[in-house]
Amino acid sequence: KTKNHRNLLERYEQRLKDLDPELITPEDEIALKEAFIHAKETFEPEELVSWFTVKAEPFYRSVSWKVLLSLYEELLGIVEKKPGPESPETASVLNGLAGIYRYMGNYDEALKLFSRALKIRENLPDQPRPETGNTLGELGILYTLMDRRKEALSFYTRALEIQKKNF
Repeated sequence: KTKNHRNLLERYEQRLKDLDPELITPEDEIALKEAFIHAKETFEPEELVSWFTVKAEPFYRSVSWKVLLSLYEELLGIVEKKPGPESPETASVLNGLAGIYRYMGNYDEALKLFSRALKIRENLPDQPRPETGNTLGELGILYTLMDRRKEALSFYTRALEIQKKNF
């Protein structure tokens, strides 16, 4: 069964290879959804998050929110079970999902998800990590869009401190 899923996944991955974000078609969106179905059966949740983050990138850049939203929500349900609600993978998926909500203009939902991702990331060992800085920067952008400059500045400053420590 797994071999069959792996073969089908490879077939869909061929279709998704070297996609130009400006030329994404409805067929490419279907290929991503189909690949995701087989990837869920092929990979462990941690690998699935890494795989999806890479495959979703051209769709993210092409503003394919409807496709990505449902897949990110499903992925969140998977990683909250295993490796768990406080895992780096869950934080990563929350961050991606929050970005989509921000781009769609749903700032309240984006704020809730970015804040949850930040809380998880700040509680992970080996702080400060670059990912924590990324989430802080995302929150800075969100607060700027919400016209809350003081809060935005505070998040940007914290993000910058982390970037300085990591480079």
